[in-house]
Amino acid sequence: MEKGRWQRGTAADHAVRTPGSRRTLVLPLTIRRLCCRHESNVSTYRSFMRYVVAMAVVPAITMFVMYNFVLDHLFTFGNNGDRMAYAGVAAILSVQCVIAKFLFFAFSEDPKTGEQNQAPAKSKST
Repeated sequence: MEKGRWQRGTAADHAVRTPGSRRTLVLPLTIRRLCCRHESNVSTYRSFMRYVVAMAVVPAITMFVMYNFVLDHLFTFGNNGDRMAYAGVAAILSVQCVIAKFLFFAFSEDPKTGEQNQAPAKSKST
């Protein structure tokens, strides 16, 4: 009895799903190559990757600085767990700031060219 294609799979489907296969490793590079064919896509990809890195780095630095310097010297806590909790809240707030900045950046872009819209310069009239 013939099974449906979705049940038996093909060699290409198997290569994509197999961990460590060559096709699995090449797939992210292929996606990047397809996304970066036009110049507007390249600038969008770069700005997106900039904010992805910021989503990891900014909270880590914020938590480190708050835990080791700010909360240690300015406030008195009963134990280190309380200080770590407040440092974690500061890191969460920094993530929210990065997200808000990304949304502002994304919505201030010109949809046709992909470049940032500049506010018109105010002229001083006398």
